[in-house]
Amino acid sequence: MAKRISKSPPKIALIKTGLMDRSDSKATPPLGCMYIASVLQKELGAECHILDTRLGNLTDDQVGDWIARDPPHLIGLSVMTFEAGQMHSLAAHLKERFPDIPVVVGGPHASADMEDILADRNVDWLVYHEGEYTFLELVEALWKGKSANKILGTAYRRNGKTTVTPPRPYIEDLDSLPFPSWDLIDYRAYFKTPRLLLIYKNAQYMPIFTSRACPFSCIYCHNIFGKGFRYRSPQNVLAEMRELYHNYGIREFEFFDDCFNVNQARSKEILRLFAESEMRDAWLYFPNGLRTDIVDDQTIRLWKEARVFRVAIAVETASPRLQKLIKKNIRLEKIKPVASKASRQGVILHGLFMLGFPTETREELHQTIRFALDMDIDTASFFIVNPFKGTELAEMARKMGTPIDPDPAKYDYFRAKFNLSRVSDEELTYLLRQANLRFYLSFKRIIRFLRILWYNPRALLNLPRIFFDRILTIKVGGGKKT
Repeated sequence: MAKRISKSPPKIALIKTGLMDRSDSKATPPLGCMYIASVLQKELGAECHILDTRLGNLTDDQVGDWIARDPPHLIGLSVMTFEAGQMHSLAAHLKERFPDIPVVVGGPHASADMEDILADRNVDWLVYHEGEYTFLELVEALWKGKSANKILGTAYRRNGKTTVTPPRPYIEDLDSLPFPSWDLIDYRAYFKTPRLLLIYKNAQYMPIFTSRACPFSCIYCHNIFGKGFRYRSPQNVLAEMRELYHNYGIREFEFFDDCFNVNQARSKEILRLFAESEMRDAWLYFPNGLRTDIVDDQTIRLWKEARVFRVAIAVETASPRLQKLIKKNIRLEKIKPVASKASRQGVILHGLFMLGFPTETREELHQTIRFALDMDIDTASFFIVNPFKGTELAEMARKMGTPIDPDPAKYDYFRAKFNLSRVSDEELTYLLRQANLRFYLSFKRIIRFLRILWYNPRALLNLPRIFFDRILTIKVGGGKKT
C-alpha cells in the first residue's frame, strides 16, 4: 500500500523541461502540462502550478528554489527527446533536495524511450501515451494512500525490476476534456519569447489541438496518440478559440494537430465557422498538421476566407521509391498544383523536406532538392533524417547495421550524428547547405520573401537565425565515408 502524501487536496508542480544548451532557447506554451492541470483541477480540485524552464533559461538550482517556496506533493516533468539531458539533470537535483516528493516523467520522450527514463533512479514513475487520465489516477492513488502499481499507462522500477503496465485506452470523446489551463502560465511571456516558428503574423498567439492521432504510417513518427483518428467537434474548437480571443487577447492560432484535415468535412466546417465568426482580426497558421495531397479547391478558398496566414507543406522526399519506403505515400503529383493555387490566394507556404533516408541515393537527394526549388512556396526547411528511438525508422537503421547513438542529445535536425543514406557525411552536409543556398538566394525566392516582409516586417529579424542554423552550422557527423 502506498503512503498517503497528504490529507489536503493534492498540490502538483508540472515542469516543462528545455535544452541543456540554452544559447538558442525557444518556447511554445506547454499544452501537455496545461491539459493535465485542467483535468486535475476539474476532477480532484488539485492545486496545480506550471513552470516552463525555457522561459528565462532556468537552471536546476532556480527550479529547485521555485519548488522550495511552496513544496508540492508530486512533481511532474514533461520532456521531449531533445530535452532528455535537462530532464535527467533536473530529476537528480530535485530528488537530492526533495527526496520524499515523487517525481513523474511524461511527454513524448516517455513514450519513445522508456528505457532511458527508467534507468534513472531519480525518476519514480513514468506516464506514457496520453497522460491526462493516467496522471489523474496516479495522483489520486498516491493522494489516498492506495496502491498505484496497476494503473494503466505507467511504468516504474521496484527492487531493481522494471514494470510496464498495459496501455490505457485512448480518449475517444475529446470534447469531454476541459480546455487547457491557460491561467497557470504567463501566456504573455510567450509573445516575447522566440518561437519554434520564425515567421508569423501576430505575436499574440496560442497553439491548439483540434484532433489527436494520425491514420498514416510514416516510419519516422512516434505513435504517441495511436492510429485511430480522434477529433473534437467544430463547435468545441470554436468555443476554445473564442475564449482565447476574448479573454486572453489571442490573435493567431497555431494548429498543432498531427493531421488536421483527415476528416475533410470537419476541417472545412472549422474554417467556415471561424471565417464567419466575430474574430475578424485573428489569423490561422498550420505549421505541420496537413495532408496536402487531399486538399481540394474548396479548402483553398476557405483558407483565404478564414485568414490562413501560413501553411506548411510536408513533402519529405520527392522520390516515389522512398515515399513507399517511409510509408508516407503522398501523391507527389498533387503537391505542386495545391501550392500554386494556395499561393495565388495569398497564403504564405513553407515546404518541409527530409534528406538522408535509409538507402537514399545521390540522385534521389537531388530529386528532392529540385522538387523544392520548383515548388511555388515562399520558405523551406531541409532537415537531416533522425532515427528516433521507438520508431520504425530506428528499427530499420538497426537492421541496416547503422550505429545509432542512444544519447538523446545527439538528435538534431541541423547538426545530426546520423546518416542513413548511400552518400558520405561530407556529401550529405554539402547537399543540405546547397539546398538552402539555392533555395533562399534565388531571385524568385528573394522577391517572395519581400512579400512576407510586407505582411510581417519582424520576419527580417529572423533571417540571421535561419542563415546560421540552416547554412553555417548544418552538419552530418556520423563518420560515414563512401
